[in-house]
Amino acid sequence: MLTYKKATVDDGELLTNISTTSKRYWNYTEEQLLLWKEDLEINEKYLLSNLVYKVFYSEKLIGFYALKFDETENCYEIDHLWLLPENINKGYGKHIFQNIISQLSTLNQTRCILTAEPNAIGFYQKMNGKIISTFESKISGRMLEVYEFKIK
Repeated sequence: MLTYKKATVDDGELLTNISTTSKRYWNYTEEQLLLWKEDLEINEKYLLSNLVYKVFYSEKLIGFYALKFDETENCYEIDHLWLLPENINKGYGKHIFQNIISQLSTLNQTRCILTAEPNAIGFYQKMNGKIISTFESKISGRMLEVYEFKIK
């Protein structure tokens, strides 16, 4: 059973390590990872400004997610959703995603958005995401898809 615990300002380094380790799982080069260093960093300001939750399985930390409000889209963005590599493809992502949708529902949200890691687009399609836009990533010539998820 998965449990969730709100991250504290002391969790920044731990969560940054998780996001970086998880991103590395997709076989990016160290040079590419440096492009995302700022994006993967979870600092005190970020933790104080967003909804960030650590995810546990049997009391063992397996990942985290973060929701930030997007003023332009007038909805929350799933800004981070990371599992440590040994927990990928075990079905946890689906449960975490359902928890996120449930949490957003209690906040009276009707939709949320997410910019998909290209290696995870199959997962977001399974979660019934619809592509609403694309833009070029920090890797030249590579496009990122922005998904929208309806919340009932």
